[in-house]
Amino acid sequence: MAEVLEGKHGSLAAEIADFFAIYHGEKGDAGRAWAWSGVAELVRNRERARLENN
Repeated sequence: MAEVLEGKHGSLAAEIADFFAIYHGEKGDAGRAWAWSGVAELVRNRERARLENN
C-alpha cells in the first residue's frame, strides 16, 4: 500500500495514510487505524532511506 500511495500521491503519501488512520480511529475501527498508521510509518521510512542514499 505504501508503494501505491507514493505512486499516486508522491510526497503527500504519509499524510494521506495518517488521514485514513485518524478517520478509522474516530469511527472506532482500531484495526484499520493501526494498519494505516503502519503504512504512514513505512512511507516515512522509505522516504528517509531514499534521502540517505542520495
